[in-house]
Amino acid sequence: MNESRFGIEIETCVKDVNTSEFDEESDYSTKFSDHYVDNLNKILKKNHIGDRFVNHFLAHKDKSGRFIGNTNWYIDNDDSVDCEVEYEDDKKKLKFFPIEMVTRVFDYDSDSIEIFEKVYREAIMSDGFIYLDNQTQGLHITISHPLQNAEHFLKFFWYFEPFIMGCLPIFRRTSDYAVSLRKMFGRIRVKDFKGDPSITIEDIIKYAIEKKSFDTSAVNLRKKNGEIYAFEIRVINSNVGSYRHHINWVHFLIHLLWASITKTIDVRVNLEMSALSEKMFDLLEIPDNLKLFFMDLYREHSKIL
Repeated sequence: MNESRFGIEIETCVKDVNTSEFDEESDYSTKFSDHYVDNLNKILKKNHIGDRFVNHFLAHKDKSGRFIGNTNWYIDNDDSVDCEVEYEDDKKKLKFFPIEMVTRVFDYDSDSIEIFEKVYREAIMSDGFIYLDNQTQGLHITISHPLQNAEHFLKFFWYFEPFIMGCLPIFRRTSDYAVSLRKMFGRIRVKDFKGDPSITIEDIIKYAIEKKSFDTSAVNLRKKNGEIYAFEIRVINSNVGSYRHHINWVHFLIHLLWASITKTIDVRVNLEMSALSEKMFDLLEIPDNLKLFFMDLYREHSKIL
């Protein structure tokens, strides 16, 4: 499992509480992004943390298009995020800026996770910035492993998706930008295979990988030169400010990926939710503390399933 890797994209709204300098700026201000990056890097340097932030995706590359360094996070404006806030007349208006924050690629080991936590807690969540969490934002987690198999991973995710979706708020489960695999594959069965009952889920997954785009599905297939190199899980809510939320989803998805590499599953067996969740926790070898975290999420959000 230690050969696994992960990266995170956090969509959010941010405000510097120590200055009103940017309150008259446009909604998607490059000037604010520069200011934000500079302040984050000052904090990292002060705390002797080697990672750095850069502004905009292209700043992450050299002229040949290759990524430079392995310690850069990047900040970019994100016009898909709505940071408008309604206020009472007697309250001071705060200007938030919509951004996406993308980590560097991390190895899935204790040292890397420690660095991720330090950057998150000491820089991102420092006292100088406040964040606004709302329904226009998402959390994208990208995972990979040298032995991964796309058909196997999609089958595992599809099988346990009812529980996974039950751990998410309704606005993420119904997002047109992160359509569930159950819905996507169901449409393929009806439209492309005319509802043929002899077609298996394995047939649909193989067909979808070859013929369909996963860009707006719950699981996007990241490709380079036509080859799948990683899986981007797009359906999670942002919940900025909760390191535990972010890292626990990483742990869960890495366990899911590893199980899809090392285990087999009979997807013909239909289970009710309690049995499905127990099978998932056992098969994925989820630690007790992580199991409790996801059971709490499910109890919180499944009331409106």
